[in-house]
Amino acid sequence: MSTSLCPNSRASRTSLGTWEAEDIRLMKKRLLWRKFLLASVGTLVALLAGEIALRLIEPRTDVEVLTEGRLDSGKPYYYLIPNSSGLLLGRQVSVNAAGYRGKLVDESRTAGVVRIGVFGDSHTFGMGASDAATYPAVLEDLLKKGGENRCEVLNFGVMAHDFSQILHHAYQFAFRFHLDIVLLTYHQGDLLEGADFVFHAGHASVGAQKANFGSSVSIAKSLRRLRDQAFEVSAFARLLIPRMTGFVRKAGVVHNIGITEEELAAIERNDPSWQEWQKDTLAFISAARKKGMTVGLVLFPSMRGGFAHHPAAPLYQALSRWCQEQGIPCVNLLPFYEGLNANQMVASLLDRHPNEEAYAIAAKGVAPMVSKMIQNTCRGDLDPGTEAVIGHKNH
Repeated sequence: MSTSLCPNSRASRTSLGTWEAEDIRLMKKRLLWRKFLLASVGTLVALLAGEIALRLIEPRTDVEVLTEGRLDSGKPYYYLIPNSSGLLLGRQVSVNAAGYRGKLVDESRTAGVVRIGVFGDSHTFGMGASDAATYPAVLEDLLKKGGENRCEVLNFGVMAHDFSQILHHAYQFAFRFHLDIVLLTYHQGDLLEGADFVFHAGHASVGAQKANFGSSVSIAKSLRRLRDQAFEVSAFARLLIPRMTGFVRKAGVVHNIGITEEELAAIERNDPSWQEWQKDTLAFISAARKKGMTVGLVLFPSMRGGFAHHPAAPLYQALSRWCQEQGIPCVNLLPFYEGLNANQMVASLLDRHPNEEAYAIAAKGVAPMVSKMIQNTCRGDLDPGTEAVIGHKNH
């Protein structure tokens, strides 16, 4: 009897062992899923807490000073909202009744006072600085301390302006306010519209990259739209994306710098965009000279990457050479930042605009050129061909 039961007992034990093994596998799967869910929830909670923390520590902004219109050509045109004031990135910003930043002056110039107008984008407007700490405001202080007591500097910078809009703005205000000296501030990206960075896998040569700029521009614009959308909804995106692009560049994943590289290539190839830029710039300078104005160009770098190997260096060298050939006063500000840490020159953890220290350095770099322009203006020597192109530190 017992002998006949043994096989069934062994089968029962085998079945029981199989069930136990299956139960163990199911338990392990459940544990894995539980760990995954807990890790996912923990990550989401950490990200949410980090997002909230970043938003809380970001300097306060409580005013909108920029609005958009349209030119007769249909192109967008940005301008400041008159009489708007408040905080931008925690700094006091005031736009006067005439629609430019800072003190309001009469359109008719005071006799014996040299009036200087500075035009440009957000770097001229002074995003990341209070009214008194923008580079045009600091420039006026430096000029007066240096003995140019009879001068005033007006800040006509507008955020989001490219160079065509800068020139249009200069036509609107330079003649209206009877300027003696006009400074056109160029920031990388003002020649062409495009992204701040372009991804290129592999190790294509520079020549091959330039041959494929058409497709690169399309990819770059798509990437920029995605980046801008991420910036709008996430503080984490504003923190991480600029730092990630710098890292992948250093790692060799990215082999051009987007819009800056495209601008340099446009100059080297003498593209229609560069020809148009030259024509429009020289046309404004000619019109300004007829009204007794002297026009200079300021090359203002972004606060990204290392200043010693800044992506805009070749571009700014090319523009400096062009200014020298055309007899246009020019200062390349990039060398004035050499040896400094770009991360210590920004407005906030999430915003890469210059801070007060960076704007003060810019003003110090521009002051010697402007002082010489003032001296020539007072002498009645309006030929800017006598001016030197400045691209080094003045010790």
